[in-house]
Amino acid sequence: MKNRVVITAVSISNALGNSLDSVVQKVIDKKSGFSKIPQQFLPPQSSSQIGARMENIVGDNRYLTLFEKLFQPLKNKFDNPSTPLIIGTVFPGVEEKRFIPIDQLIPKLSEVSGFPETLITFNSNTCASGNFAIAQGVRNIALGLNAVVIAGGIDILSSYLYAGFSSLKNLSDLEPRPFSSQRKGLGLGEGGAFFILENLEKALQKGRKILAEVIGFGASADGQGITGMDKSGEGIQFAIIQALQSARLSPKDIDYIGCHGTGTKLNDQIEAKVITSIFGSQTPVQAFKSYWGHPMGAAAALEAAMAVYSLEKQLLLPLNYLPDMDLNFIIEPHKTSIQYAINLAFGFGGINSALVLKRYEN
Repeated sequence: MKNRVVITAVSISNALGNSLDSVVQKVIDKKSGFSKIPQQFLPPQSSSQIGARMENIVGDNRYLTLFEKLFQPLKNKFDNPSTPLIIGTVFPGVEEKRFIPIDQLIPKLSEVSGFPETLITFNSNTCASGNFAIAQGVRNIALGLNAVVIAGGIDILSSYLYAGFSSLKNLSDLEPRPFSSQRKGLGLGEGGAFFILENLEKALQKGRKILAEVIGFGASADGQGITGMDKSGEGIQFAIIQALQSARLSPKDIDYIGCHGTGTKLNDQIEAKVITSIFGSQTPVQAFKSYWGHPMGAAAALEAAMAVYSLEKQLLLPLNYLPDMDLNFIIEPHKTSIQYAINLAFGFGGINSALVLKRYEN
């Protein structure tokens, strides 16, 4: 019998704040994290001048600084200095003016963490990396390989990132509006979220506070192109159905859908079509990239943190604009019964993922 896996702590940081409570409060107040990006941080002829940049992360080691900001709140919440750390990330070591090779970055991260014995692994499944990192940690615990794993996602902004997406011509010059007919493309952001994942039985023995349980995961790869997804949506559909089956749930059991929602014309259309075909149009859905942009490998982890909060507090969090696609978007914060949530994340190369979370009750 596989071990049950629960989340006992969350650390989060992005343009809205540096804790889960502070970020949630900004969301409840419908405050955006977007601002104009200083010209020195943009490439020539960037197609967007805005982003959800963290003003308190400065210097030439912003990736390391953000990592330290995320890791520090967790240091006193686990007792094994060799606890594995799985980081979902797309651009590890890519700074504004330099690149830190992976073989040099990992020792620096270990040093910053204060736990030199920590085994650090990167999971780079494009913009779905956060979901994959969490799923990898869950698998390790479920199979008895580890009792505790720290997993999540992190990425930072750079002119390299703006140059790449400008060349693809899918950046918005306005704040992104996923699932709106007025959407013009994605807005870039940065940040991260880490989770402490634990074996349920051992977490209870230690008296840990349990925030949520991870009960299912599904993944697929469309293989339709370098950047685009399969227009039929079959790959996304397969990942969602696989996640539901692994959680032993049916679509009607899901009370909350965390969308990938990039704000791009085609991706939002495909995602909405798949959601409707599986869940109908009544299940509450949310898309947070209008608040803190698209932080690449951190996207799924940040959105999973919001799902964990909603499950624990039984509170649906609002969008800060009004979409017009035929889905049940959450416009105002409100209390309701939420037992199961699914967190969707997709990425370049047609990589698709779906993570199922459950409210924990004794």
